[in-house]
Amino acid sequence: MDDSDSDNDHQLQSEDEDENEDEVEDEDDQPLTEEERIAAAAEDAETSRVVLLKVISILERKVTYPALEDFFFKLEEDVHEMLCSNDADADADDGDYRGLDNNRDTEAEVEAIAVSFIPVVARLAIEFGCLEEEDRGGLLCYGNRSSDDENVLRTLMHSDRNIITNDRKHHQLVDDKYLLVMKQLRQVGLLKKDDIQRYGLLEGLCFQDVMAEKRFRFLVEWDPTASTHSNTDRSIPLIFATMHSIEGFRLVFEYGIHKILSSPSSSSTPVVATAATSTSTTTTTNNNNNNNTYRLKLRKRKRGP
Repeated sequence: MDDSDSDNDHQLQSEDEDENEDEVEDEDDQPLTEEERIAAAAEDAETSRVVLLKVISILERKVTYPALEDFFFKLEEDVHEMLCSNDADADADDGDYRGLDNNRDTEAEVEAIAVSFIPVVARLAIEFGCLEEEDRGGLLCYGNRSSDDENVLRTLMHSDRNIITNDRKHHQLVDDKYLLVMKQLRQVGLLKKDDIQRYGLLEGLCFQDVMAEKRFRFLVEWDPTASTHSNTDRSIPLIFATMHSIEGFRLVFEYGIHKILSSPSSSSTPVVATAATSTSTTTTTNNNNNNNTYRLKLRKRKRGP
């Protein structure tokens, strides 16, 4: 009997322990209260603060290495030279470096190269917070020299300044590459419709010695009113096109005429016909006036003195 009672007591004790463990597990499964969550978050924040202080303390005690600092300085200079070098006098056939070339260098190698990689540079500048938000990744930045009065968006309107040639194929290649960059910037929201008039993009395009027809059509199709928008000097793009390129003048003028004829507010009568009608009316009026004057003189002669 004693052994049986002992076994029963042991069994009851085991059951009590199992019940207590189940109660503890149930308590662990219950969601934390607001106070408990705040306390846990504060504890995690304090732990992170302590770790950060330890890291800062270690960094403050680190030994400086002049050679390492000199290495990073030279590396920065080399990268800057690689991005900005634009020596038109260098002879590429002799192996002289003329800056990045997207036919040779790749995005994976340098992640920035001449005009074709402007979107990459702008994206990285925004991603790493290198510039202010209003600088739009550097697209709205100006140079340090007093003569640098154009931002990056305006420079995308340029023709090739380094190669003075009538090679149409070359200038079309330049137009294609610049246009591709503009389309990429537009797709990611870094080139906006308001920029066309705000920064005089069409004006800058028409000011070039070589007219970029594809970029011109891209801009005027996006903002048709830009072709008649005047700057602070009350000059329109047609005036700048007239000063620099006969092809540019023809392109801008033809687009302006097309815009007038296709405007819903314009009359159904063609401009040329209207002008001809106006001229005919003026001529008829002048002839009638001349006839009346001649008849008056004849009457005076018949009456005599």
